[in-house]
Amino acid sequence: MHLIESYALTCGSKIDRPFIYESFYPTPEGKYITLQIESKSPSRQYKYWQLVVDLIKPILSKYDIEILQIGSKNDKALKDVVCTSGKTSISQAHYLMRNSQMHVGIDSFGVHVASGLGKKIVALYSNRIP
Repeated sequence: MHLIESYALTCGSKIDRPFIYESFYPTPEGKYITLQIESKSPSRQYKYWQLVVDLIKPILSKYDIEILQIGSKNDKALKDVVCTSGKTSISQAHYLMRNSQMHVGIDSFGVHVASGLGKKIVALYSNRIP
């Protein structure tokens, strides 16, 4: 039995799916993907995100799909994306990911939320020991 299950049984609680309260955030018309590029952990840094955007942007443009960058106010804003970094709350970022086509990013909040929402993800994981 998992430790959480043991605690729940002892407390008489029911284990359920986690959730985040969601708040509206204006999105571009049409389809988009979300992208989260930064993490506080040095082992999760990837310095080629602009190259990734430069490579996928022409392909996504053929299908009228935008790229929305999510994250904190300290994240570097990439070119050719709609940057919402530092402009959204966690609830608003959740809203953006729920309405996106997929999520791309590092192992962080966005990857876990998108996965929980059943979204397709492309995630980069670090060599950090769990």
